[in-house]
Amino acid sequence: MGHFAVASRYARALYERAREEGVVTRVDEDMDVVWDVLQSAPLLVDVLKNPLIPREKKVAVFERLLAEQVHPLVVGLLRLVVRKRREALFPDIVEAYRRMRDERLGILDVWVTVAHQLDTNEIEQLKKRLESFTGKHVRLHLEEDPRILGGVIVRIQDRVYDRSVRTQLERLRVQLAGLEME
Repeated sequence: MGHFAVASRYARALYERAREEGVVTRVDEDMDVVWDVLQSAPLLVDVLKNPLIPREKKVAVFERLLAEQVHPLVVGLLRLVVRKRREALFPDIVEAYRRMRDERLGILDVWVTVAHQLDTNEIEQLKKRLESFTGKHVRLHLEEDPRILGGVIVRIQDRVYDRSVRTQLERLRVQLAGLEME
């Protein structure tokens, strides 16, 4: 079984336990806290994955960081994966949990590249259009890149919709180059 499949099984088990205890919303929020900690401190991920660091130390580090901030189920999950010698999977478990949660809530991450900063009204209009297009609630990730000159590049899961001026100009250049050869 692949490592992400194993991570998904742990994530599903955490969700089921949270559902049984009636704390799904709290665990959802706490897994975002853990995600933010792991993203902002890659050294912690290195600690988890390092086989030379004793398992007890790994648990102690994370308990010190998270025990007061997150539900005991989340800390218990960390203890379990360390005990099962699968601590290197913990970041993947957190990611799998967040994906499951987003799917359950109908939330879709959409990355949009624009040439210039959008104002609040433009962002809301873009978000509404994307929600209408996808039929889901959109979590918008905006990035500015003046090199695209104008238009947008939208990435939804593994699909890319490139409506940038730069790409349109490149296509036109290729078409014109083809005409010159005839």
